Amino acid sequence: PEARQAELVRRVQEGTAEVTAAKKGKSGATLSQAYACCRFARAVLGGLAGSRIRESCFLKSDVCEGVPYFASQVTFGKKGVEQVHPVGKVSKREAELLAEAVGVLRQEVEDGLQYAEGLSMSTGG
Repeated sequence: PEARQAELVRRVQEGTAEVTAAKKGKSGATLSQAYACCRFARAVLGGLAGSRIRESCFLKSDVCEGVPYFASQVTFGKKGVEQVHPVGKVSKREAELLAEAVGVLRQEVEDGLQYAEGLSMSTGG
């Protein structure tokens, strides 16, 4: 139902505040970030060890028109990212939210790339 979907969208958008409130202001969303890092590391290392593991990550891809980087489901394997999965079917409301997010993400990616150009990380050295 639309009301439930709207509530879930709100909770995701305000997730950090909800976690911080639940933890009474102690260490914010640090534990959630650590858990996400653990899942990502296990997927990458498991893939390199020969297991095909599906996980979400933010990477350079053409999966979402209008932005060069996007968070997607990927399959990790022996060669790293072996497959970037498409976004999939979205509702009309989800398409509106995605278009809004792409506008914000496009600017954030541009800002990040400009920042990285001034650092050694952009040249690999």
